[in-house]
Amino acid sequence: MYGAPFSFSSLNCVLSLSLISLDPVLSYLMKGLCQTTLATPSAKAIQNICCVCRDHMAHHFNGLLEIARSLDSFSLPPEASVGLLKGTALVLARLPLDKISECLSELCAVQVEALKKLLSQDPNNGLSSDPTLFLDRLAVIFRYVSYH
Repeated sequence: MYGAPFSFSSLNCVLSLSLISLDPVLSYLMKGLCQTTLATPSAKAIQNICCVCRDHMAHHFNGLLEIARSLDSFSLPPEASVGLLKGTALVLARLPLDKISECLSELCAVQVEALKKLLSQDPNNGLSSDPTLFLDRLAVIFRYVSYH
């Protein structure tokens, strides 16, 4: 079902010409996040779509929030997960003003809960207790959310 990834570099141009194609493309990319070989290019493509099609992606914010809740279940390097959150934050800024605060809280809560869990672990259990990943994720959310 998933062959070699198609060229994501031209995806932005294609989508800007044909926004009707956004739903099936997002569906494909979300499935790609679950595939080890497609996870990183799919994450990058979703990030790029969020950057270019912010207004249209506002309708898909709940899906982006679900992706944010599942970040640690995908085979993504930290840069790709931070990139997904960057795109999500850019879309968040396009939501109606009365929704931004609630959605920002939900998006941050995912990272705060993971950080709390990490910090409450026994430091001698052999697992990493480095909070940098979750702090980077929170920082990118706040860096790219603007109320303009």
